Amino acid sequence: MEPLRIRTSASGTLIVVGSLAGASRTAARELEATGTVAHFPVAPETLLNDGAGRAALAADVMKRLAGGGDALVEIMMDDHPDMSLGPQLAKGLADALEAVAPAIGAFAATGGETAAALLSRFGVNGIRLADEIEPGVSLGLTLGRLSVPIATKAGAFGDEHSLIRISERLRAVRTRGSFI
Repeated sequence: MEPLRIRTSASGTLIVVGSLAGASRTAARELEATGTVAHFPVAPETLLNDGAGRAALAADVMKRLAGGGDALVEIMMDDHPDMSLGPQLAKGLADALEAVAPAIGAFAATGGETAAALLSRFGVNGIRLADEIEPGVSLGLTLGRLSVPIATKAGAFGDEHSLIRISERLRAVRTRGSFI
């Protein structure tokens, strides 16, 4: 079978951590510590009630991605998160980040609800699978209005280095134009 080829992109990778799972939170800290991403922590209150804060987040993330840098957007939670807010937070994040879609070179998300809300808002109606980065972490190409390399993982999957491996693989795919 012919390897899946894509256009190369100078835009950065958008990595979103919406999962509350400890594995995803630890992996976000490890990725941030590499210095290869700009970290954009966002408070639940911003996503729920702060239109100006959401607009500022979008502008900052857009600038980073358009300049070729990778952006790590993380919904910040305290030690006792209100789990019932999950759908509203995912929707708020999708509302905030919809405008950055044109600047996305590749996309990664942890947390199914977060990934689904963002992909829907970005106009993605499917994913063509190309590979598996590690068990439980699929790699593919989004189909629809946005066509970029994508990696998704459930929040509790992976180890502390999962997001680093995802980030590195997506950077390689978007700069080479090939999944191999």
